[in-house]
Amino acid sequence: MPRLFVALDLPQSDRDALASLQTGLPGARWSTPQQMHLTLHFLGECDLAPVKAALQNIHTEPFSLHLSGIGTFPPTGKARVLWAGVARSAPLVTLHRAVGDALRQVGYQPETRPFHPHITLARFNQPPARALLDSYLQAHQSFETASFPVNEYRLYQSDLQRHGAVYSVQGHFPL
Repeated sequence: MPRLFVALDLPQSDRDALASLQTGLPGARWSTPQQMHLTLHFLGECDLAPVKAALQNIHTEPFSLHLSGIGTFPPTGKARVLWAGVARSAPLVTLHRAVGDALRQVGYQPETRPFHPHITLARFNQPPARALLDSYLQAHQSFETASFPVNEYRLYQSDLQRHGAVYSVQGHFPL
């Protein structure tokens, strides 16, 4: 069964802006521009056909987003992920809930932790020293992009390979 996730794509200008942040942290495994997206729901291994059918029944209005700020998961202690944030957006939360509700009808159980929209910039096996990481976060805390329109979301398949995950679009869903 394929590993699936539902996500929003980013415009190339935002991917370029994110790529400009990808320097100065030893041990970071940087995301490639092709891997940069905003995950709405990660489903894991699922049957493709019922997921696609469920996603076709979602209807929300188009909206705009912009990226804002950076941080780590977890926010203190040994960082595992470096991320760029997404400015607060009620329409994004509405879309996230609508997708979760539709997927619940085909047996998917969404995560119970709060939705924290972000774009993964890097992962760490061994995070850099906290002082270096804090300095990096301070230097980039004002990161922000211009607004971009969100007119669709996509269903992706993630294939794990030696050099990292490769994503392929399995469906486009207009808002």
